[in-house]
Amino acid sequence: MNCYYHQDMPAIGLCKSCGRGLCSQCIAEVGEGLACQNRCEQRVGTLNRLIDDNVKIQPTITRVFWRTGKFARLTLAILFLVLGVLLVLNEMHSGRTAALLLGCVFAALGGLDLWNTLRIATPGKSDHPDK
Repeated sequence: MNCYYHQDMPAIGLCKSCGRGLCSQCIAEVGEGLACQNRCEQRVGTLNRLIDDNVKIQPTITRVFWRTGKFARLTLAILFLVLGVLLVLNEMHSGRTAALLLGCVFAALGGLDLWNTLRIATPGKSDHPDK
């Protein structure tokens, strides 16, 4: 690969902003990246700041989404369990096998998901990759 601006010079790096190949005359080091000298330096600086900010807030965002996800799973598990039990109790005496079977499936899925959600919430028993 040759330099975008000097086609006869070999590229020694790529601009972090535009991705163009750069030779030693055209390259500018900007923090943790390379940029087209006098063209992309400000944009690469902005990209570096954005990346640094994202790295700093990522653990907080992960915790918030993880907690929200556990609450949603717990709510859905209880909803499925209750819906399944109600279907089973309602259809037990009517003789409608399909609805009875659906109620049993809902109750089983709700119970399994409830058990799994509570198991994950137990300290030391997390399947979260950062824990």
